[in-house]
Amino acid sequence: MFDRPAPGVNPEAMRKELSELLSGMTAQAAPVSTGHAERIALDCYGIEAIAQRLTGERDENFQLRTPDGAMYVLKVANPLEERAFLELLTAALLHVEQVDPTLPCPHVHRDLAGRAQTEVHDEDGTVRSARMLTWVAGKPLRMAERSAEQRRHCGQLAARLSLALRDFSHPAAHRPILWNLCHLPKMQDLLQELPDFPRADLIAEFIAHFEADIVPRLATVRQQVTHNDLNDRNILVADNDDDRIAGIIDFGDTVHTPLIADVAIMMAEQICEPHEAEPVVAELLAGYESVTPLLKSELAILRELIVARIVMSAVIPSWHRHRNPTNTHYARVTRDFVSKRMLIAETLLATAERPA
Repeated sequence: MFDRPAPGVNPEAMRKELSELLSGMTAQAAPVSTGHAERIALDCYGIEAIAQRLTGERDENFQLRTPDGAMYVLKVANPLEERAFLELLTAALLHVEQVDPTLPCPHVHRDLAGRAQTEVHDEDGTVRSARMLTWVAGKPLRMAERSAEQRRHCGQLAARLSLALRDFSHPAAHRPILWNLCHLPKMQDLLQELPDFPRADLIAEFIAHFEADIVPRLATVRQQVTHNDLNDRNILVADNDDDRIAGIIDFGDTVHTPLIADVAIMMAEQICEPHEAEPVVAELLAGYESVTPLLKSELAILRELIVARIVMSAVIPSWHRHRNPTNTHYARVTRDFVSKRMLIAETLLATAERPA
């Protein structure tokens, strides 16, 4: 399908960069109990609530429910997480709230001292950073019936979020994060730890094409801070109306990257079958561009970026489960799942634009 280029890179530098990218994903910390989360909520925020643990790749997350039915999310960061990264996530939410107050995203709830971020101690006495956010009502998109109208609304809300973040900047937005599509070539290193991974030959072939032909073009398209994880768990629909998008949550992967990558991630996460690929792309794109247009140069690499996300969403969870077998944040990736996802990838690559 594609010609493999000569690597021409420094292996030692690549290993160092990969280690930096992976450090935040593999760092382990003593878990915070629900009882301790309740004490943090009361002592730091004056909120008496019952805590229920939520999943999280790096943060420890808790749903808090007060006696009068109000709900919040308490996020306790890994002690090894850099403070600047956490400040980025808070600053991004505060910026969105200011620019587009009606955008249904979590709002920052300040502590008793008026701080958007506070330091707490876990049960081991380790100092950790905590943040409180408002709860966004709705059910995950993955639990909803799919429709063209829903996808159009989804594209529109994603575009509004892109516009809200367009003028936002923060030094930590340039942080290294493995889920940034620009780092797709690093998937080859992860695959080396996963023997007998399904369709590894096709993935390696695509990675070579991406590194040679797409990475140079990424530097020429619009860049900004993006959500970077518009998957079907982070997009919510209304409880009583699957066609209405109720909110966008979990800004934990926020990063400065090509704008079109954010669009590609949203699309990759909503294509469930190979025959759905083109309709899903068209409907989400129509919704997005009804709010703000994309450039021709961005659209020209859209399908390769969708495939990049498809590859990452198969390889990274597999690698993470391999490295952390007791961590169940990611569901187990089966051979059948990978095979179907790669069929979707091949369908998209068959219609991808080729340089003249």
